[in-house]
Amino acid sequence: MSLNTNFMKNMVRYLTVFKLLASLLSSKEERSIRWRFYFAESLVVATIILNVLTPIVYGRVIDILKISHPVAIVAALLISYGLVWTLSQTLVQIRGIIAFKVVRRIIRKLSLKLFSHLHNLSLRYHLDRKTGAITTSIDRIDYSVTAIFWHILFYLLPTIIEVFIIQIILMRYFEWYYAAILTLGIVAFIGFTLLCARWDTKRLQLANEAGNETGSTAVDSLLNYETVKYFNNENHEQERYDKALAAHESANVKSDITFESVNLGQNFIVGVTLTCMTLVAGLNVSYGNLTVGDFVALNAYLIRITTPLAFLGYVIRELKNAVTNFDDIIKIINETPEVQNKTGVGKINISQGAVDFKNVNFAFDTDRFALKNISFSIQPGKSLAIVGQSGSGKSTLMRLLLRLFNIQSGEILIDGQDISKTSQESVRNNIAVVPQDTILFNDSIYYNIAYAKPSATQEEVTRAAKAAHIHEYITQLPEGYKTIVGERGLKLSGGEKQRIAIARAILKQSKIYIFDEATSSLDSRTESEIQKNIIEISQGITTIIIAHRLSTVIHANKIIVMDKGEIAEAGTHDELLNRDGIYAKLWHQQVTKSNLQESLSLLVSQK
Repeated sequence: MSLNTNFMKNMVRYLTVFKLLASLLSSKEERSIRWRFYFAESLVVATIILNVLTPIVYGRVIDILKISHPVAIVAALLISYGLVWTLSQTLVQIRGIIAFKVVRRIIRKLSLKLFSHLHNLSLRYHLDRKTGAITTSIDRIDYSVTAIFWHILFYLLPTIIEVFIIQIILMRYFEWYYAAILTLGIVAFIGFTLLCARWDTKRLQLANEAGNETGSTAVDSLLNYETVKYFNNENHEQERYDKALAAHESANVKSDITFESVNLGQNFIVGVTLTCMTLVAGLNVSYGNLTVGDFVALNAYLIRITTPLAFLGYVIRELKNAVTNFDDIIKIINETPEVQNKTGVGKINISQGAVDFKNVNFAFDTDRFALKNISFSIQPGKSLAIVGQSGSGKSTLMRLLLRLFNIQSGEILIDGQDISKTSQESVRNNIAVVPQDTILFNDSIYYNIAYAKPSATQEEVTRAAKAAHIHEYITQLPEGYKTIVGERGLKLSGGEKQRIAIARAILKQSKIYIFDEATSSLDSRTESEIQKNIIEISQGITTIIIAHRLSTVIHANKIIVMDKGEIAEAGTHDELLNRDGIYAKLWHQQVTKSNLQESLSLLVSQK
């Protein structure tokens, strides 16, 4: 890649970041924040003017001190110098005080924008993405926004403007060759920096990628804490994490060495420029072409420029790091949700809860269909069980009904309405799900039940808990409904978590229930109790039961058997047994004599 192409590519990256940050302050609600920003930038301009005036005043003070002048004039000049310097420093601090709120508001809005977008992205994205890498990107927002805001708006741009003004002063009040020496030094500095930019940026990107991998490894291991303990694999996890840390260490060392090498070259260029300017100015003083005050002023201007230049290597490095971090952030923001509402769609109106799948085909990949020509109907208030071996497509049907994926062809209707032509939010608002793996928030039991309806009253939450037969258990706990359930609900048993999930579904008061392997991980007694609970609460409500264990679905009005993404059989429990097909084979494989009798008695009681 040529130097010019690399430069243009980086410019596009910077402009993309600026456009994103500017958009965060474009709304009417942020008018006061925008005015804060404008005021802070006006103080930047005022500071530049004062900084440019300071060396002139200082030079005049030096010259006046060499000649006898009235004390009042000398004092006035000395005070003026002090006031100019003090005012410039004061404005810097005031600028910071004003700008702090602007920076923090941008960080807040960008973090919320990224967080909201992640929730709007489709399930496929999250299945393919590592959580640790995402959280690392979110964590870097604070640093990245602060670095870009302060280094560009309050350092880099003011420095460029100041250099331009000083160049004019050097040519107007001194000699052209001072400006020429300074220009050559700046051009050499920028050229060297751009020449090394690709090398440095590449090392920095590799270091960030290694950092993402390290964060992902740590989060993955801690989320699976119990599994680590079950297999006594603490040492294995330490080795895996240390391997990621070693890669991160190596990448950072290479990146740091690259930075210091570039910085060394930059400082050499600044040093040569400083030496040449000082030498020429000193010779002109000795020849009588400059006063000592002129030399001091010229030297002050030189320091005003070379000091930022010497620091510029660090600033550029920080900006590269910030923009590199933004590459990940912008990549996430630019990710298009797979499932989107069509233009102008309205909310679905569900009054009965009838569900129809008509010739539905779905593929995770273009060459691999997960569901083929699926058609079935559920009458309002009836129950449908979906059974089959693992990987047969049972849970995929649920995800399609919830619009977590788009189908390739066919229709999915609820009360005669094609769900693809209604808002996905309204579809999900009318369906309550009890998942196989109930992962609760690390909050109170009350919060987790009320999550289905955050505005619910205590009475509504209690009523839902009673219907799920979990209220009595909760009231026996020392903290009652305020009991914290722990990370992913680890402080509760499987049955307790499932009952809370059922209570949450009841609170939603939906027309359609989905129970996705809701009892598969429970012991037989708890499974039987929760199964009775499910039957009880789903009376008169359209219910879909996804199950691997057939003993949990014999009461269903209709059972469909999935096999390799297709409906292999359909009918009632008795009909499927009499057919002596896949269902009958699965039944005889799963059910022993004792639990068969238990299941039959349950069937009789329901009939």
